[in-house]
Amino acid sequence: MEDSGETVSTIATTAYYNKLTDMITLVTVPKTEAPAEYRAQYGELLAKVRRYENMDDARTMGVDVSLRVKLGEVSLGGSYSYLDTDANVYDSDHDQMKNVVIDGMAHHKGNIFATWQHSFKPAYALGLGLYGRASSKRYYQIDGNGKAYQIWRLTTTHDIKAKALTRNGIKLRVEAGVDNIFNYVDRTPHGLHLGTTTPGTTVYATLTLSFTHGKNLINSPKYSFNQKQDYEED
Repeated sequence: MEDSGETVSTIATTAYYNKLTDMITLVTVPKTEAPAEYRAQYGELLAKVRRYENMDDARTMGVDVSLRVKLGEVSLGGSYSYLDTDANVYDSDHDQMKNVVIDGMAHHKGNIFATWQHSFKPAYALGLGLYGRASSKRYYQIDGNGKAYQIWRLTTTHDIKAKALTRNGIKLRVEAGVDNIFNYVDRTPHGLHLGTTTPGTTVYATLTLSFTHGKNLINSPKYSFNQKQDYEED
């Protein structure tokens, strides 16, 4: 793309407040309320029991903000979300209402990106991008809270416009990059609280062929190579 020198910016903000009744969610219940077959099967191993129940009432409120700025061939942007929740459920053990946090809530989430695109005439265009996303800790009624995290990804795109290809209506794009640059892995036991399922730093590459003379689109398989596969604690 040509550098037009234009500066374009957009910003959007959304605030919300929701009041809910009879919201269905997971709540912790006494072990005595677990089905008999599970109590017999697991015995003392049945430490905690959860089941879906209707909250008596709940509320969620928050704000979402997004920003994007384009400076010629450079684009910058990001978004931020704040969320707060509150719910009440009847505690039959103590015959009273109990205030709880809705499972999986994180107060703060956001992402940020910076990209650059340039055409090297006539046969090649390059794109570079840096992307990050983050979350504060996630709250749970049992098993502890999920850890805060941030994930960063570096991408490159390569559009090949050689005459031999374009003359036959063929477009060729190569995408390559590194995902999870700083090798974040959620090692919480039993797969709980995963902010991401990434196994760690991953190098990837994708080849895409598209044919403009017709309707066929051929995508090559996506190959990923783990740079580090040590999932145990250092």
